Amino acid sequence: MKLLKTLVLSVGLLLALAPATHAAEGTFQAEYLISDKDFANHNSMSEQDIQNFLDQQFSPLRLYMDTNPENSEKQWSWQIIKNAAKQYRINPQVLITLLQKEQSLIIGSLLNLTGRMNWAMGYAVCDSCSTDDPLIQKYKGFANQVFYAAKRLRQCLDEPSKFRISSKNSYTIDGQALTPANQATACLYNYTPHIHGNLNFWKIWNRWFASSYHNNILVKAKNTNKIYWLKNEIRHLITSPSLLQQYNQYPLLEMENWEINQYTLGSPIKHELYSLLSDGKSGIYLISEENTLRAISSPAVFKKLGFSIDEIEIVEKSELLSYKRGKKIDENALYPLGALAKNTGGGELYYLKDRKKHFILEMNIIKYYCPNCQVQDMTADELAKYETGETILYPDGVLLKAKDDSNVYLIKNRTKQKIADEYTFKKLNFRWSDIKTTSLDVLQQYPDGVTIDFSGLDYDISHLPTEESHDNYLFINE
Repeated sequence: MKLLKTLVLSVGLLLALAPATHAAEGTFQAEYLISDKDFANHNSMSEQDIQNFLDQQFSPLRLYMDTNPENSEKQWSWQIIKNAAKQYRINPQVLITLLQKEQSLIIGSLLNLTGRMNWAMGYAVCDSCSTDDPLIQKYKGFANQVFYAAKRLRQCLDEPSKFRISSKNSYTIDGQALTPANQATACLYNYTPHIHGNLNFWKIWNRWFASSYHNNILVKAKNTNKIYWLKNEIRHLITSPSLLQQYNQYPLLEMENWEINQYTLGSPIKHELYSLLSDGKSGIYLISEENTLRAISSPAVFKKLGFSIDEIEIVEKSELLSYKRGKKIDENALYPLGALAKNTGGGELYYLKDRKKHFILEMNIIKYYCPNCQVQDMTADELAKYETGETILYPDGVLLKAKDDSNVYLIKNRTKQKIADEYTFKKLNFRWSDIKTTSLDVLQQYPDGVTIDFSGLDYDISHLPTEESHDNYLFINE
């Protein structure tokens, strides 16, 4: 235990001392605040998720009720947020972010709470308006504010020509030339036509809801026994504890339900990797990497690969249809399950897959591609029969550092992205034990990517509302 504590402190200190360089994904970009996908993801949180989030933040809204303007029913705040998000197909997390940005209603004091609830989203409170203006009284009240804001944000997405600011057109905002990169960003500038106000949105959004950097990991939902394999923005439910062993080289992180639900739900993992499936009618399939099915082209290929009829699991056709399809396995496919070969002459290691050989720089890499592979000796002549493929490296999602180097990198999009400091590391929910030590030669195979730097988010968000208001144009012609 003493050694582990020393390692944690040492790596944490190294991260804290490592020089940070800001880059696109870690710093504020006025022209790109949020993706269109995130902005419109109305299924990101359930009512229960919203309630739990408000409870965790000890929000003044957690015990607040108001009348839903759509059905005149008395509802809790989290029900109102969810219903507005669902009706107008706006991410409830966007609505929650605006509630904090405008009136500090998620984290904040109880002072003047009634007034802040009445204008919870800052909707219709324009630069030249008074909250006593008779023309805007129909927008007054928590539920009205949430529903009207969600409605107008949806209209901005669907009918951008009706709004002053739209994507990919240039505007002068606060004396600065600005071209919104996407329509979601344009909608936020229509809502608050000031850079500082949208900086506050960005800070709150990234503090709570920014998209995860995780890939190739196991994630467990808090307070449940559900574990998912997360791969390329898709989560696959692992249906049996016995299936976890094939993923033991990957970290297991615990997340909130709503964090996990942001990822697309893919086909469940019901069988071990490289299992053979058939419905008895439409052929035989091999479960391959990324939980895909590869059809075996003929009985001759099946026999050539050394499979046995006894290995086939009979399943319903509907289960076969739930998988994505991979490349067909035909007579040209050698080692569709993968194999590990060592050159008896020079000692080089190669990963064999189908008809290609891939050079491996170090032994630890192979467990991510062929965890059960045993080394088999091959001569140079035998290896020459295979086409040369790209060098095999650690996959996306792995944390790497070189021996005697202070920098820690996340592998993402086949680049190495430096993690700027300890705060950023913890913000990503990683554990120190997840870091793999590798050689400098391996690290140099990856091009430098952006630096991941969330240090700008380490601040008190309990009093961020801005005096800047909104554009009249957002509220006319309803």
